[in-house]
Amino acid sequence: MLNDGEMLRAYEAATSGTKRPWSPASRLSHRAVAALCVVTVAAVGGASAMAYYGLISRTAGFSSGFAALESLPAAQWPAGISRIEREHASAAIGLAPDNAGQRLRLLRVGLTLGPRSSSGAGRLYGLLGEDGAACYFLVDQSSGCLTQRNLTVASRPILASVVPGYPEQAPAIVGIVADNISGVTVRIGSRTFDLPIINNSIYSDLVPSDIAGISQFVLTVSYHDGASESFDLINPRS
Repeated sequence: MLNDGEMLRAYEAATSGTKRPWSPASRLSHRAVAALCVVTVAAVGGASAMAYYGLISRTAGFSSGFAALESLPAAQWPAGISRIEREHASAAIGLAPDNAGQRLRLLRVGLTLGPRSSSGAGRLYGLLGEDGAACYFLVDQSSGCLTQRNLTVASRPILASVVPGYPEQAPAIVGIVADNISGVTVRIGSRTFDLPIINNSIYSDLVPSDIAGISQFVLTVSYHDGASESFDLINPRS
């Protein structure tokens, strides 16, 4: 296991956005339809809360691959993720808590939404479980899991939410994506913009005045096979 300094150097040396080659054979042959259930996760009272997702889509969660698991080194659990949260998340995605750290990856550093309302110190982690289950952790801000219990052939290969931040912070869109996703855009009112994929993750700070009075954003996911689909993200600041 690398220490914190070695982990950051390895992260910086890794190729951002590199994805494992994707084959149509890894895609399921049919499109499933199921109910959409998205829970926004927020920092409450200085502590982060975890949400569990049951979503719709074309593939079984993250089973098409998560290249960052191979391109980035194993990360140490940060102090901002409690032992109880680690154990619950690990069990929910089919991992033994003692071994889950081997599949934890530091996906992004230097994000605006940092721990304890800090700015520029945010870190986003991804944890890949069994059979396409996965979790993300934006330390001391937000976390979410696509659990084995909710994982079906209809589970979308993306976990995304709008994180409101602490009262003095601006919100951000945060998430992780599987290898079969080629692009992600978001429409907020009349404005549409790309969310670059870096190390199987998306992150974008939002301007409060741009999202005022808008209750939902439209996230559109494009796949390597040319298909796409859209779903709503709830604005917790509306």
